[in-house]
Amino acid sequence: MQSWGLARITHVMGDRRDHFVALQDVWEIFRVIMEERKRREIDPTLTVLRECAIEGEQDAAIPPETLARMGEVLAFLEMLSSTYSDYKNLPPATLQRMLSMGGKVAKFLSPDDKPGKPGKKP
Repeated sequence: MQSWGLARITHVMGDRRDHFVALQDVWEIFRVIMEERKRREIDPTLTVLRECAIEGEQDAAIPPETLARMGEVLAFLEMLSSTYSDYKNLPPATLQRMLSMGGKVAKFLSPDDKPGKPGKKP
């Protein structure tokens, strides 16, 4: 928890032991966890996918379908990372309002894009 910044050591006067104080704000905890997960999981994956895409374009033995799928995954993760970067500094109240809107935003943006319709991806 310390390495992620979720807790810190504090000292109590007259006590030599280490005491720990954890973050109290749930939105700050959420932000720290998301940032650390991105840094430890998404960023390294993006780096490897970018390298693989570059090398794959030069390797004639790799089927075009594989290159296409790799490109789709890379584009998806880059979009996810970019969106996170846009949202990570929003004030908690704004983020909470956005999250509380839930499916209303999706319905507003694409009313015809319903699961199960022919030609639409679920």
